[in-house]
Amino acid sequence: MKNPNTFVEFDKIVCFTENECHSDLGRVLARKLTPLTDINKINYKLDIVSEFQDLTSSVINLYDVSDLSALFTDFIYEIFNFEECRKIIFNISAGNRILKNIEVFEEKEKINELVHELTSLTDLEDSYNRIFSSDGEIQDSASSKLAGIRRRKISLRRNISSEISKKIDYYDKEKFLFDKISTQRNGRFVIPVKENSVAFIPGIVHGKSSGKASVYIE
Repeated sequence: MKNPNTFVEFDKIVCFTENECHSDLGRVLARKLTPLTDINKINYKLDIVSEFQDLTSSVINLYDVSDLSALFTDFIYEIFNFEECRKIIFNISAGNRILKNIEVFEEKEKINELVHELTSLTDLEDSYNRIFSSDGEIQDSASSKLAGIRRRKISLRRNISSEISKKIDYYDKEKFLFDKISTQRNGRFVIPVKENSVAFIPGIVHGKSSGKASVYIE
């Protein structure tokens, strides 16, 4: 007797189904498909698929949902990096979105059973969005202390720039500067001073220009 998988060219069905999937998780699950022989299971699966197809994609968008099992079984460290956190939040966000529109599923008997197994985690999603920007940067809204530190940093940088400008104006009038600019050396603000004028300007030397004509002084 021929293998039923070969007889119906099941591998082609799997390939076609995989190509129709919109998410990585969908493609992984498609590759794991096997033929069913239990008529009750077949009808149940067909009913679920039919109910899903009746729903609008805006309500049940699962494109970013992924399998998180490896994160919780194969982890090496006790914290998650940004990419791992984002995967978790995508799943949480999908669940929260479904629960927010739960009335849409009331007429869908099979899916409604699954939906009621979900737990709302809106606080966790809100916390994530408050802390991280879309590209993974820590936002000022992450904490009031962080916001205060960043404000002081901006204020300090502004004050430093103002003082440097005053120094540049003064030393330029004295003809001590090689160029009327400020730059950075090793993370420190410096001004280029003529080599023969270094003795007249108190400060810390951070090197010379490639031509040795100017000295960078903090």
